Amino acid sequence: LGLRLPGKGYPSPEGDAPMALPPRYTWLDSLGEGGQGSVELVMDQDLGRCVALKTLHSHKTNKEDLIDLYQESRITGQLEHPHIMPIYDVGQLPDGCLYYTMPRLPGESLHHVLALRRRGNAETLARWPLMPLLQVLGKVCQGVGYAHAHGVIHRDLKPANILLGEHGEVLVVDWGIARVLHSVDGARGRLWSREGEERVERVRGSPPYMAPEQVKHPDHVSPAADVFCLGVILYEVLCRESPFPGSTLDE
Repeated sequence: LGLRLPGKGYPSPEGDAPMALPPRYTWLDSLGEGGQGSVELVMDQDLGRCVALKTLHSHKTNKEDLIDLYQESRITGQLEHPHIMPIYDVGQLPDGCLYYTMPRLPGESLHHVLALRRRGNAETLARWPLMPLLQVLGKVCQGVGYAHAHGVIHRDLKPANILLGEHGEVLVVDWGIARVLHSVDGARGRLWSREGEERVERVRGSPPYMAPEQVKHPDHVSPAADVFCLGVILYEVLCRESPFPGSTLDE
């Protein structure tokens, strides 16, 4: 419609924005960052809503990093399930870096909830007794099962990648290292680094949750590796501690 709606209740600190954005978006705040990239809170002027925009760090310019972010947005965008984070938009920033947008989910991660339970936090124990946590895990299993049925293995399931909304939402996020066994949309499912050459898988994941075969044989990981991760999370929910408390990958 050509309309640019102001962000009601939010400042527009464009001078403080960490990056240039397409005209559709106005930067509002930084939500966090990890080893690969950052997540920014932006106003989608076309639809008048706040969304989270994920992009790579400015120094992440090699081919593999770009492929990983593209694969993450494409895989997540094709997995349409109530318990998998949806993708709203994907594109390039003015500097050429890739980005995608998704809902900003108010709430907390399962990791935060379990950490407070381990510390015996009375408020968390009252708000999150065992049965609601098991129901959360059941919803996670539904989302992961849907992904497996569509040929996608997450490979990094852990409480930090399970977001809990204020109104009962449960979303599995961060499909950045997912492995595609076959494509959701009928196209070739595996991404390739050069014409005719398959990308070589490397060991990636979160050691306390990784199945042994994910460490020893990353090229041959099956959906069973995700089931292993879910079992570790179930153990943490039931016992309030990790089954593998080692400080190194071997431990």
